[in-house]
Amino acid sequence: MRMFFFSKNNRLNALTNSIKKAKKPHRVGGSFSFQLVSSFALLVTSAVCSAEFQAAEISSAPLLTSSLASGETNDEASGKDSSKTSDKENSAPKVSILFDGLHKPWGIAALPNERFIITERNGALRIWDNQTSTMSNANKQLEESVYESGQGGMLDVIAHPKFAENHWVYVTFASGHKFSNGTTLVRAKIVFNQSQPSNNKSSKPFGFELTDIKFLFRASPQKAATYHFAGRMAFLPDQTLVFGVGDGYSYMDDAQKLDSHLGKIIRLNDDGSVPADNPFINTKGALPEIYSYGHRNPQGLFYDNQRKLLFSNEHGPKGGDEINIIKPKLNYGWPKITYGIDYTGFEITPHHQMQGLESPLVNWTPSIAPGSMLVYSGEEFPEFKGQLVNTALKYREMRVVSLKPSENSKGIAENVGKSGELVSKSHSGLMLDSEQTFLKSFDERLRDITEDKQGRLLLLTDSGKLIRLSKGD
Repeated sequence: MRMFFFSKNNRLNALTNSIKKAKKPHRVGGSFSFQLVSSFALLVTSAVCSAEFQAAEISSAPLLTSSLASGETNDEASGKDSSKTSDKENSAPKVSILFDGLHKPWGIAALPNERFIITERNGALRIWDNQTSTMSNANKQLEESVYESGQGGMLDVIAHPKFAENHWVYVTFASGHKFSNGTTLVRAKIVFNQSQPSNNKSSKPFGFELTDIKFLFRASPQKAATYHFAGRMAFLPDQTLVFGVGDGYSYMDDAQKLDSHLGKIIRLNDDGSVPADNPFINTKGALPEIYSYGHRNPQGLFYDNQRKLLFSNEHGPKGGDEINIIKPKLNYGWPKITYGIDYTGFEITPHHQMQGLESPLVNWTPSIAPGSMLVYSGEEFPEFKGQLVNTALKYREMRVVSLKPSENSKGIAENVGKSGELVSKSHSGLMLDSEQTFLKSFDERLRDITEDKQGRLLLLTDSGKLIRLSKGD
């Protein structure tokens, strides 16, 4: 039986490795010093307190100042990258608070007619009408199925590419209870009631119902931890759905196991069936839903229609947040490689790169705690066109990442290890160019982001706000 917090081999290995690297204990008065005992006590104390670190993660500690954030190079943090981050807000977007009072909102997705569907962690769905500036009443039909605890609750929502025809939406959430829970996916049809908003600018709240609710997926194995559910979704051009499942925090080794959904990107048909071309469908012992593996907690997932690439951002532990380009069958390394360390301060692994494992396209150390991402395609901010716009929780900012072609003449950004072996196949001829930060002065944990038809950006904050970014005056 795997016990919460204390049973994972990696955490014990982290302690063991750190002790091996430490100096030999001194004898004091004929007995050993308390160095070893203190190290173990630190591990136990940190495990007990790790919920504080993990809440998205949810650290309430003061912001750490990274060399990237100050505009200096940080070669060590990103392997061999020399990117710079600008924190200038001379062209800061205008922030408009559209609505305040949501309950821990987590996901937002565009619907036709300038409407946006929003999830709340307590199991409620709402719809914002951009034309009438009205918020719907809370729909709580899924509330009884949702387990809200720790990082769990209702997570992401996305509309089917043919929503105008079928009215389908997909919702991920944590289900179960304290000792057995996991990431769940449902599909439902939205039916508006007769009081839905129109162009008459009515401010009267409106409502909607969910019909034809169908449970499509539940992660296996179930776990006794309330962290790292992931849940972010994206549709691929073939109308298959991909979404992340976190490693469950105490189950990090499962990220490398193909008989577990934990620490994976999952791919399904829109009816919940398994696509015939999934990469592990014919692999003995592997779960057929798996698309890629070796993930920790990928909370950003977005398909770039221009580049034809699936991007993800992912929480590292203490350091080692990542942006990756997701490709089928590839192993993204967690927990065998990472630029982060355990919350205890101990080493998880000595490796940043390893043959056969994908290195990140972008690495953030210290952690910014990325909440979501999109590739900007609108007209309101032409300077963002094609750039990766990331929300940050711990750093309370919007971070815009610019990419450029890699210097590799083959058109493939090949990260090469110390012995010359190829260690990354996924970068698709791209590398980090520069980064800019925005909204620092707004000082809110930014959870999710989407665009409206005008290219303005709509964001959710953990404090319950729906905000809109537009060009400043």
